[in-house]
Formats: sequence, C-alpha cells, structure tokens
Amino acid sequence: MQSACFNMQGMFPRDASSRLLDLAGSFPAVLILGPRQVGKTTLARETFPSIPYCDLEDPATRVLFDEDARFQIEARAKPSLVLDEAQAVPDVFPALRGAIDADRKTRGRFIVLGSAQPALVRQVSESLAGES
Repeated sequence: MQSACFNMQGMFPRDASSRLLDLAGSFPAVLILGPRQVGKTTLARETFPSIPYCDLEDPATRVLFDEDARFQIEARAKPSLVLDEAQAVPDVFPALRGAIDADRKTRGRFIVLGSAQPALVRQVSESLAGES
C-alpha cells in the first residue's frame, strides 16, 4: 500500500497547495500532519473543494466511525474523502489500509489530517506505510 506524508511546517499556502496536489496525484492517500490551528483543514478544503469532508472530532461522526470505520469510509469516499482529526478514531487507519489495498490504482482517494501526536505517527507507520 502506498501513502504519502505531508508536513506543513514552513510552507506558504500556494506552495503547500501545489505540493498537496502533486502528492495526491501520486499516492492513494496523503497525510497532512501539523500542530493544531496551523491551517491543515483550510488547506485541504481549499485545495480539494469538491471532496466530501468528515470531521472525526464531531461526536456524531465519531460514533459512526467507531462503530464501523470501513463502512463509513467506503460509503463517503465518492470517489475521495477528507478525514480530519484522524487520531480521534484509531480504527480508521486499519480501515483505510483495507480500502486502499482494495483499490490501489486510484490516486488522491484519501486526504487524512491529524495533529502531530506520537500515537498518530505510530498508527500511520503501522497501518499506512507505503510500499514501492
């Protein structure tokens, strides 16, 4: 499975958007990491305005993803999906891996946003590590 990790630190919005589009065109999933309140959500929503957006910190959305993350991902990724605050639902990472493995050819299918927390970085490295 292939994925890309994108760190916003030190980037200007136009450069970040351009880089994000390039990565999404090359990988099935792109992870945008950064501290809270630096513009990850704004960057993703402005770069991909037509892609459905899910905030996993929203209590109602979190309950749905906690119950069946894979179903929620597949039902909402038409054809792509932005998942914000992914660290809020740890089960989302194995579900993403399954969805990506089932359709390796589609690029830019998932844009995953999260705060740079040790638990999130560990989940990503265990679940979404890219293969050549």
